[in-house]
Amino acid sequence: MQAVIQTYILGYFAFKETPEMLLTIVIVLLLIIILVLLALLIKSKIKQVNTKTTNTKNSDEILHNLYNQSPIMMHSIDMHGKLLYVNDYWLKTLGYSRDEVINNPSMNYYTGTSRKNYHDIFERVITQGAIHDLEGEMVKKDGTIVHVLLTAEVTYDKRNVPVQIYSILMNITERKHIEQELSEGKHKLDNILNNAAEAIFVIQNERVQYANPATSKILGYSIEQLFNAPFQSIIHADDREMIIQNYRKRMAGEKLEQQYCFRVVRPSGDLIWVDINAVQMAWNREPAILVFLMDMTERKSHDDMLVEQATTLREKAEIQEKLNKELRNKNKELDDHQEELSDYAEELKAVLEEIAVKNERIERTNQDMKDSIEYARIIQDAVLQTTDEINGLYDHFVLYIPKDIVSGDFYYFKKTNNLTMFAVADCTGHGVPGGFLTILGVNLLQEVITKADLTKPHQMLEDMRKKVKNVFRFSRHHDGLDISICVHDQQAQKLYYASANMPIVIITGDKTQKFMPTPNPIGYYISEIPFELQEINTMPGDTLYMLSDGIKDQFGGKSGKKYQLKNLIKLLVANNHKTMAEQKEIVFDEYKTWKGSEMQLDDITLIGVKLD
Repeated sequence: MQAVIQTYILGYFAFKETPEMLLTIVIVLLLIIILVLLALLIKSKIKQVNTKTTNTKNSDEILHNLYNQSPIMMHSIDMHGKLLYVNDYWLKTLGYSRDEVINNPSMNYYTGTSRKNYHDIFERVITQGAIHDLEGEMVKKDGTIVHVLLTAEVTYDKRNVPVQIYSILMNITERKHIEQELSEGKHKLDNILNNAAEAIFVIQNERVQYANPATSKILGYSIEQLFNAPFQSIIHADDREMIIQNYRKRMAGEKLEQQYCFRVVRPSGDLIWVDINAVQMAWNREPAILVFLMDMTERKSHDDMLVEQATTLREKAEIQEKLNKELRNKNKELDDHQEELSDYAEELKAVLEEIAVKNERIERTNQDMKDSIEYARIIQDAVLQTTDEINGLYDHFVLYIPKDIVSGDFYYFKKTNNLTMFAVADCTGHGVPGGFLTILGVNLLQEVITKADLTKPHQMLEDMRKKVKNVFRFSRHHDGLDISICVHDQQAQKLYYASANMPIVIITGDKTQKFMPTPNPIGYYISEIPFELQEINTMPGDTLYMLSDGIKDQFGGKSGKKYQLKNLIKLLVANNHKTMAEQKEIVFDEYKTWKGSEMQLDDITLIGVKLD
């Protein structure tokens, strides 16, 4: 192009003596300039299109990578039940490659009642829009059964027509196996205890912790009367000290007689003689004594009678020998029975130890599930902005209380020249799904900030809305976030505020100002309106408060009602003269007192900043 222009300029000087030639050259130069401008305009448009395409691909790649890195099975199916997408953990768990499963009916990978009821469950998801925590059975490539906990949700297009079903599946196979083994062990133990003719009970910390039905029949006390009662309360006063000392020696591991007799006082006041067989064991992981009692009253009376008769009829050797023989036979029967009881006690101890081992395995399985969720929290912490950006610049506090291990809220600070940006956001949902959205929200916010004028936070919200709608353009139109952005100019003492559904509060002494947001979320919305910019004049000493709706919507108090924003504002005004650290502690104590025994309703984020 430069060569062409140079040729025409040289031509101009060569023929400047001819007016007609001069006019022709001028016209040609104007045409060339117009062509150059058109070429530059077309190049600019092509660059804009390429940039938009790149941003879309980046958003899709972010979401795709988050799903594939998840330690939980995930898949999506179309409205005919065919698999559209499975993540890496799904393939690893079931042993398939992606090419083997994509576009195949998802029903093929279920078995048992899950496969039998597949169509009913499919229709239920479409009708209700979602199902949560439904137990099912899937089959691995090698035929092994995998127990899962299924959560599924329908996604819709812009016309509200269902397009696909997104599912999260938690592998609970190990837990199901352990629960089955534990149930079988408990059933065996119940049969042993409930059918025993002897009184069997457990003593721990000198109190009765368990008693079988035969205990009530032999001793005359109900199970309710015996539970958690001091065991010595039913023992005759003359035998009580001996029994207590034997209990303490046995708990200390000292050797003593395993079998002996003593007297028990029934509720009626009657005395009975019992024979005890006791062994040390573990009950709820703490030392305890397993006790077997047999009613010896009749035998004791018989023994006393035999002694009396033997004394009276000492001369009659034949009768005495007969009585002694009878006594020996009865003693032999008792010894044999006592030996059976000893074996019985060992068997029962083994069953209890087996149950303790299975309980420990269940705890390990639950811990593994918690570790998976903790991994998601670590990913979230890695991408969330810390308070380091404003440390040393503003006196502030951050109160951040996730409902679950992973939060659906996030906060963000950014310092650029004399402008400082504060942001608080509340994403759709909480827990692991909400945590994924916070990661996406932070990434999109950082992307918008790099190209934005910080004094125009309303334009940042518009850009974020476009990007969020683009990410969920084919599904999950209800997903999005509420967010407020404040940008403080310290030199001009001015605050630029724009918000999607999140108000802010500014307190000057005892004067309070509440600024309302634009009533739109970041995402798809049926009545979409532009986000509004509010410019607020500030003074040194003003305090800015930004919050999600978790604390104001928390149920509690005497009547179980919501806390409400007006009560939070009263609390902040009353303590505005105190340091930010003290204010944070006061708000946290107020929240705990108000919540009481109620369940936490939502994630909570509250930041306070002194605008000095």
